[in-house]
Amino acid sequence: MMTKVKIMRFCVCNCTTVCCKGDENTSWYKENVNEVSSVTEIEKIVNDFIKDKSVIDIKVNTIDVLYHNNARSNTVDLIYTIMYK
Repeated sequence: MMTKVKIMRFCVCNCTTVCCKGDENTSWYKENVNEVSSVTEIEKIVNDFIKDKSVIDIKVNTIDVLYHNNARSNTVDLIYTIMYK
């Protein structure tokens, strides 16, 4: 059986992660809040993918996608690299 690689990317932090009072009502907050994946969502997606596979290795790395200059949090993604058969 051939070894394969699956790469999954999840946004775990963006400008909505550290919000100020009243941000919840702004259009930029409403547009960005659903981009952040929860731990539960990530676990479900990864576990659903690997349930019928023979996993060789899983590596997780972070990548800073965007640096914010206004004292809010940076946009950070998790990159899952899964090697499997």
